[in-house]
Amino acid sequence: MANTVKTFDRQTARFLAVIAENLPEMPAVCMQIWSEQPKRIQEVLLKAFEPLVRIPLWWHETVKPVVHDARSWKEVLLQRGFTISDEAQAMLENVLLVPFPETEYTQASAHSFGYGFDEKNPPSRADYYRRAKMLGLEPISVQAALQVLLEDRYSNPPKNNLKKFPEQIIFVLGTEPISVIDKDGATTKKLFVFENYGGHNSLHAMDVESNKFLYTLLAIHKDEQ
Repeated sequence: MANTVKTFDRQTARFLAVIAENLPEMPAVCMQIWSEQPKRIQEVLLKAFEPLVRIPLWWHETVKPVVHDARSWKEVLLQRGFTISDEAQAMLENVLLVPFPETEYTQASAHSFGYGFDEKNPPSRADYYRRAKMLGLEPISVQAALQVLLEDRYSNPPKNNLKKFPEQIIFVLGTEPISVIDKDGATTKKLFVFENYGGHNSLHAMDVESNKFLYTLLAIHKDEQ
């Protein structure tokens, strides 16, 4: 099987080159041992750079579990006046109306994760989640994310962070992908997209492979609390 060569963006390649230039001298046998333990190298590097890669969170809140007197999340959201697209309704059918653990969460953007606004070569969703994990964040449970919407918690960020959308707030619910069956019978993976325009709330669906990040709601690792 042919080896695949991983490619990096210009900034990452430059950073790796600087690290390579400043590696300490070590015997070939030591390099061989480290080469066979990539996970160990990752742990060492993360520990070394941890004080630098942890992003200052704009804000963070805690959402607590709530018991709803309803049969489904769809019913709960419709009772609160949400507009739900057909695709989002199909996704909600796979989301149980069950309690969730108390969750600390925040919002972040691709830019706050160190990605530039290069629309021609945006990072993939997998890259985005990988970077989020390095920065102390993780996917939020669907139940916790929906409860955040119900409680209007998304309105807490400082106004200057939302000045691009004076009357419109849009963000992705950074959950694990939800599998749905489309009209052709094929299974696809989707994420919820929340939009508040002029005070009206709506819930849409987005392909998990989409690189339209906007702001993303994510949970904070428990060990970061």
